[in-house]
Amino acid sequence: MISKIKVNFNFNELEKNVSKLVEQYVSDTSHEVVDFSKEYIRSGRVTPDILESTKKRRKRAGLPESPPLFATGKLHDSIKSVKGNIQFLEYGKYHQFERNTRHKNWQKRDFIIFSQSKKSFRKLIESMNKALQIKSPLVLKL
Repeated sequence: MISKIKVNFNFNELEKNVSKLVEQYVSDTSHEVVDFSKEYIRSGRVTPDILESTKKRRKRAGLPESPPLFATGKLHDSIKSVKGNIQFLEYGKYHQFERNTRHKNWQKRDFIIFSQSKKSFRKLIESMNKALQIKSPLVLKL
């Protein structure tokens, strides 16, 4: 027969902290996305590759022929996380989300890449577990 039950968690504490924990998770994740996306551009993994006509135009302008989306570095440098939101220069939306109908050869190029890292998620789970724990376990005597 059970004579006592030891309780070492408190859902009230988790409830008090959950919004702060989720907010931190969103912030951490958006920073990871920014870092991963900038590396993705720098490494030249953005596809499709640049057209030959673009390479020639860049060369004439004294800009590097590759990688895609890194001619001046302005788009790359503009990618940032602000309060959990990813922001970048206006023209980046044409590359990421839609085709630019003003230019015949415009090519959509996804450059915002969601990180493969599970670091932020693990941190959220650890924080939630910590918020659940009671410093001094309660002992219920039956």
